[in-house]
Amino acid sequence: MPNIQLLDPQISSLELIKKSQAVATGTGTAAWEALFQEKTVLLFGHPSFQFAPGLSIIRSQEDCKKAIDASVAGTKPSIKDLKLYLKA
Repeated sequence: MPNIQLLDPQISSLELIKKSQAVATGTGTAAWEALFQEKTVLLFGHPSFQFAPGLSIIRSQEDCKKAIDASVAGTKPSIKDLKLYLKA
């Protein structure tokens, strides 16, 4: 597939996220790591934190397109909003 690369599993996920525009994941730590680096997250699963600010829940192709468009437009999560979410 074009634009797809397999990477060494020893590469730091934090470094990959740092250099990314957005992160797509099913669930897990990568979503949190991305949110706290103010990256857009496209979430394809149902984790307990699915209502955290900055996540785009993907249920359809249209959801995916909207999330990618928002990322390209520069929309990103707010650290302040994430901290408020965690305090709730």
